[in-house]
Amino acid sequence: MSESDLEEPPDNPVSEEIPKKLGARALRAKDNKLLNEFVIKCSLNQGLNIEGPFKEALVKNISGRVEHLSKMAQNVSIAVNIMVRECIERSKSYASVEIPLFLTEKDTGATFLRQIATDGAKATKAIPLVDDFLERNRGLLPYKSPTRFSADTNSIVSMVQGYITNYRTFIETTFKKNQEKYIGVWLKKYNYDPKYSNFLRYKINNWDYSKLKNKIPLDYCLCIFVQRQQEILEVL
Repeated sequence: MSESDLEEPPDNPVSEEIPKKLGARALRAKDNKLLNEFVIKCSLNQGLNIEGPFKEALVKNISGRVEHLSKMAQNVSIAVNIMVRECIERSKSYASVEIPLFLTEKDTGATFLRQIATDGAKATKAIPLVDDFLERNRGLLPYKSPTRFSADTNSIVSMVQGYITNYRTFIETTFKKNQEKYIGVWLKKYNYDPKYSNFLRYKINNWDYSKLKNKIPLDYCLCIFVQRQQEILEVL
């Protein structure tokens, strides 16, 4: 018997399972589970793990606050549309359109919209612009004499600040598309080649355009157009 015959036999290798190839449907289901967000809806009444008259009173109070806050938000939305329209109608040209207060002054703008949301009720300091606006447009707001709840100021302030943030975000995220569209329409109206749209956009926004392929010498008409757009945007 040789020395090799005395060696212990090697351990039997453990057989590894070959992963099953997933079909297209199974792959989609797997991706949905990992990537998608799911919203689970449940009512406040079912979510509260309490019983008795206290639960009924609490649900009624919270539901009432949510309902009236939603109506106040609708008033704010309609009021903002009216204010923007009035700013445009008062201007002699697009270069002189007055920017609404709620977009220029964050704190003052929030106070302004909060007083509109509450119809000026419980205002610690009256704002003449609010009084003037409500006097002229109160009939256009659907929610008359908003109901107030105890200690509801924080929720109203949060609603107003959230609205302002969403409004400003909307303007900022859609600005590129709107500016490109406006420049394209202007070029077509005055018989310029639309391919220079991006170059003019860089000129208006005072960006470095040295690497752009399509450039055009600025004649008098284009210079005036760029200058006026920079005045509107307050580009230095």
